[in-house]
Amino acid sequence: MKAAVPLLAGLLPFQAWAQQPVELTLNCQYERLYDLTAGTAERMTGNFSAIVRIDDSSSTATIEATTPACRNYLDDAVTKLQVMGLCKNEGHRYMLTIDRIGGAFSYIGLLGGSDVIHQGHCTPRKVF
Repeated sequence: MKAAVPLLAGLLPFQAWAQQPVELTLNCQYERLYDLTAGTAERMTGNFSAIVRIDDSSSTATIEATTPACRNYLDDAVTKLQVMGLCKNEGHRYMLTIDRIGGAFSYIGLLGGSDVIHQGHCTPRKVF
């Protein structure tokens, strides 16, 4: 029993560290484009990068991305499975959702009559 106390004490700093904000830089590749208005789907190529800052203790995140219409996504929809951010630009809304396990993303443009979904995968570039 005495040996367990130092072991538990040694684990506490790791648990405290896990509560610290995390920053992750991602490379994201487009794979599919769905036009919900036209009812079409097609393959798509291209990429963007994103910096995701997650604070699990407050369930908040920010995403800085090089997506065409928006650069800064904010929201408090952080779960253990995904992070989601919303952005408004010139009256249009965009939502970027990234799966925290497999890296799949959905980039949805709600353009008022022309709604589109871009899908693909992100891979880590750097972990801090």
